Amino acid sequence: MAQTKIKRPRFEYLFIDLYGIDIYWVQCDRTDYASMIQREFKMQAPELTQVTVARFEVYPRQTKRGRRWIGVLWFSPQLDPSDLAHECLHVAHYFLDLRGMTMTHDSEEAYAYLIGHLFYKIHPTLNYRRK
Repeated sequence: MAQTKIKRPRFEYLFIDLYGIDIYWVQCDRTDYASMIQREFKMQAPELTQVTVARFEVYPRQTKRGRRWIGVLWFSPQLDPSDLAHECLHVAHYFLDLRGMTMTHDSEEAYAYLIGHLFYKIHPTLNYRRK
C-alpha cells in the first residue's frame, strides 16, 4: 500500500504592481505559523490566540525591488469566506494609507477594487470550514 504524502503548507505570493504591494499568505494550524514565519522571513511571529481565525501582519523584507514592507496573511483551517473579506480590508487600508491614500469618498473606488482583487486572487487557494 502506497503512503500518502502529507502536503506541507507553504506561502502563496501576489505582487500588485499598481501599488507595489507584496502579499504572502498561508493557511495552516496556529502552531505551525510561528515556525513558518521564522523560516521564510527570519522574523518572530506574534502569538495567535485560540479565537483567531485570520491575521494580517506587516514585516520589513529585502526584495528584488529593495527594502520594503510586505503583507503577510495567516488563515486558520477554520476559515470562513467572510474572514478573508475582513482581512482584505486590513491589507487595502494599510498599503493604500501608506501611499497617502486615506479612505474617503474620493478614494473608495481604489479601496473597493483592491479589496476585490485580493479576494479574487486569494479565495481559490484556501479551504473553508463547512457549516
